[in-house]
Amino acid sequence: MKRTVRCLMFACLWVLGNPGFSTSEDFLGVPLVPQAKIDLRTDSRIEMLSPLSHDEIAQFYEKAFEEEKDIRVRDWAEATYKEDNSNRPWHSMTISKVRENGMTRVVIVKDSMGWLMGTLMIRYAAVFVVLTVLYLGMILSGAIISRTVKKNEAQKKPA
Repeated sequence: MKRTVRCLMFACLWVLGNPGFSTSEDFLGVPLVPQAKIDLRTDSRIEMLSPLSHDEIAQFYEKAFEEEKDIRVRDWAEATYKEDNSNRPWHSMTISKVRENGMTRVVIVKDSMGWLMGTLMIRYAAVFVVLTVLYLGMILSGAIISRTVKKNEAQKKPA
């Protein structure tokens, strides 16, 4: 009996520890590309290399996200960038158009508060820049108008 329990525990540990069995089919709710080799995997980022072409991977993710709303797609010269504008755990996915040794790189990044706070700080600073430019424009136009009015009044009083 003890030997059977030990064998079962060893088999379970082997299955859980073997990367072929322990890798999941998705990352943060995003399905992984079939036949992809995981290059880097952390809690907040995964980078994969796939033998599939850029167009095949893009089509795979279009099918995966066809029912989803609030996903913005940007088609750049070097990559296709998919961004979630909702409350999903992932933030963005980049599918490279430039092949690396015959492989296509796919990067999926987790949504983070740092990105959110950075965006808010840039907007906060931009509001003050716009207000400062408007204030300086008002000061300049006020000075020009005041001088013009004083000159006109001075020309009318010589009598």
